[in-house]
Amino acid sequence: MPRLEVAEPLPDVVPVFTQQRIAATVPPLAYVPARLAIGWRYERWTHTGALRIFFVNKAGLGPDRFADVGLGRIVASGHRIR
Repeated sequence: MPRLEVAEPLPDVVPVFTQQRIAATVPPLAYVPARLAIGWRYERWTHTGALRIFFVNKAGLGPDRFADVGLGRIVASGHRIR
């Protein structure tokens, strides 16, 4: 019988400490992305009327631009902070 391997859990996109601060500051909006496109990482968050979580990337693309190389799709996915 083939042996099943368990995948390592993915690291949090937004640091746990930051998730806790967001949940304490704006409980109804306590959601964060579950994954990001390759090359993107968490930068910072703000809450001045609206919750905004900022990410940066190595390629210098704007937050609304992705290179279309035809290799895959970007899928939105998030989870509630607990």
